Amino acid sequence: MMFTPPFTLLLGAGLAMLGLTAAQDEIPSAVSAAIAQNNCTGAIIENVASIIVDDQVIEFRSVSCAAEGEEESGLEERSLQWLSSFWYKPPFCFLCGKCPPKPPPPPPKPTNVCKESCKLSCNGNAGILPPISEDCAMIEKAIVVMTANLPNTFVVDPLHIEASSAFGAFQTLTFGTCSYFFTNLHSKTQMEYCWNALSATGKAAGANCFPPKQPFFPEGNCKAANWAVGAAHS
Repeated sequence: MMFTPPFTLLLGAGLAMLGLTAAQDEIPSAVSAAIAQNNCTGAIIENVASIIVDDQVIEFRSVSCAAEGEEESGLEERSLQWLSSFWYKPPFCFLCGKCPPKPPPPPPKPTNVCKESCKLSCNGNAGILPPISEDCAMIEKAIVVMTANLPNTFVVDPLHIEASSAFGAFQTLTFGTCSYFFTNLHSKTQMEYCWNALSATGKAAGANCFPPKQPFFPEGNCKAANWAVGAAHS
């Protein structure tokens, strides 16, 4: 089963006022590195858009990963449709012993992690060179514009965690050489994060890993148990 981040719907309400346009369907190297690092199989770009800020184009991407058991889930859904006929509903279904299972409980509310702490680290997953600081600053400016017109938070769906292999859903903002991203690594829970926290934590991750810091790295991460935020060379 493929989970579509509801964050796409969040953007939909404000596309016109932000001047969002379609962008090329390509995954930046920073996102590709994150996908590989988290063993994201079947990565699919769910949404691509361009945010116009001061005549500059900041690209937004929403990437999801395939969860295991996709085919089995489809068979279960078809079986439930078959069992939904008149004769397979109570009380008639008791006569043939084929009553459908009870519907699953509603999903829990997203876990807000805006004020949660994370651990800073650096890595070389995004290549060799760090992003240009002015490009990262443009992303921070774009976030200010977005929060003035859209809700202050966004939600990212869960996918799956198996042993040491993690599957995540990604949200990224890219301009020039810089990408800011948020990854949900939880197997069941939606994660809610604040735009201003994405800006502040991405900036902190960059300050910890990019020049003038020595030695410098192409990617800075701030990782918690079930989610991660960072900045990287695009």
